[in-house]
Amino acid sequence: MNWIDAPDLKKELEDIVEKLGFKHIKTERIFCFRTRGAKARAYARIWGFPKIFQQVLGVEPAYVIEVLSEKFNRLSYDEKRKVIIHELLHIPKNFSGSLLPHKYGHTRINRDVEKLFKQLLEVEGKGSGFRNLTSMLRFSKERIYADLFAESPKKRVRRKRI
Repeated sequence: MNWIDAPDLKKELEDIVEKLGFKHIKTERIFCFRTRGAKARAYARIWGFPKIFQQVLGVEPAYVIEVLSEKFNRLSYDEKRKVIIHELLHIPKNFSGSLLPHKYGHTRINRDVEKLFKQLLEVEGKGSGFRNLTSMLRFSKERIYADLFAESPKKRVRRKRI
């Protein structure tokens, strides 16, 4: 499995965090990567940094957002942004390095993604097509660049049934 730095994803994440007012999220402590060849069914995953490692290594809390290129790249621009929002919702308000589950208390992350995405569109002003187009082109250009220079995943060989 290959890990490739994703500055375009980081830029998009910073834009979403700013527009949605996620003041608890320290974007400088979130690292974004693309992977190829992963076996997971997800579009993306978020990795926390547990408290014990923070204390032993003497580092601040951090998170890694990994997008699985084979699946994530097929999504539309809006769907990609929803995936990013989804992953951000796993980060608790205290930015401790831990992760929130999909269901906790009265909160359901998937339900909140749709609400926040509508809020994001309102903040951007639904008529800001040029802004969205420029972001989309930047996002796509970086993805294509990452895919061109990454090793292609191993192909699975299917056996014929007799």
